Amino acid sequence: MIRKLSTALGIGTLITAAAVAPAAAQTEPVPEKQENRIELLYNALEIGPNQDGSIRARLWTMNDLYANGTVIGIDAFNETNDFEKKTLFGRQALSIGKADSKWRAIAWTKTTNEGSIDTKFGIRNYGIPELLGCYGFIEATANNDAGNLTAFFGKQFNKTWTGEFFHEIDGSDNYTELQVNKDLGEHLRAFARAEFYDFDMQKATIIAGVTLKMPYKKLQF
Repeated sequence: MIRKLSTALGIGTLITAAAVAPAAAQTEPVPEKQENRIELLYNALEIGPNQDGSIRARLWTMNDLYANGTVIGIDAFNETNDFEKKTLFGRQALSIGKADSKWRAIAWTKTTNEGSIDTKFGIRNYGIPELLGCYGFIEATANNDAGNLTAFFGKQFNKTWTGEFFHEIDGSDNYTELQVNKDLGEHLRAFARAEFYDFDMQKATIIAGVTLKMPYKKLQF
């Protein structure tokens, strides 16, 4: 039931991740001369009501550290309904790979207010979405209980509108998010999102609200 609040992405993730995640114009930048740097990719707070009147707040954290030809990524989301601790759900992902590669090894864990409830290990690829003119990633992970396939694709339609698709297959469970975003300024955007299980959009949770976000930033060291 806890995951029936949200299984993302993920979400990775998905994921992160998608992290990573995720949600927004966060493409994986091409490393520049293997310089050591921190990239603040997407750090934002989404907040808005759903159709039953409860308030969903989702915090995104997506950052990369490039050092000595290696990249370490941290991406996570954590969310609550009506800011109640018992509804806390999150997905925390850690990835590592070569700075000039589109592939990374990844480990993620889903958490509630009681701690970790699921942890998986595997690989993440950023190149496939780019081939389709999108930003995002595809992940394949597993543990002794089940496998997980997570996909996140985002598309910049023009200077202010983006659309995003997130889908997670975990064992026999399917979870999907569809989201549109409208930039209202450097630090503000409006969004609307549908969340649903097993492709049943008639039972979707619909959330609409605003996103407070930090702009992309690169810090060299």
